[in-house]
Amino acid sequence: MSRPAEKTVPADDHDALVEEVLAAAGGDARRAIIGLVLGQRQLEAEAASTVSAGYVRRELRR
Repeated sequence: MSRPAEKTVPADDHDALVEEVLAAAGGDARRAIIGLVLGQRQLEAEAASTVSAGYVRRELRR
C-alpha cells in the first residue's frame, strides 16, 4: 500500500470504499488497516510541518 489508491468510487459510498481498500491490500484486513494507519500518520506529519509553531502551541479557549 505504498501508492495512493485510484479514486474509483464516490467518497460517500463507505461500503464501496472499504471494499476498495481491502482489494488494494489483497483481501488482508490487517494489511489494509496498517496501510490506513500509516497513511494517516503521514498526512499528520505533513500537516504538522506546514502549520506554524506558534499556532500549534496556542490553546483554544472555550
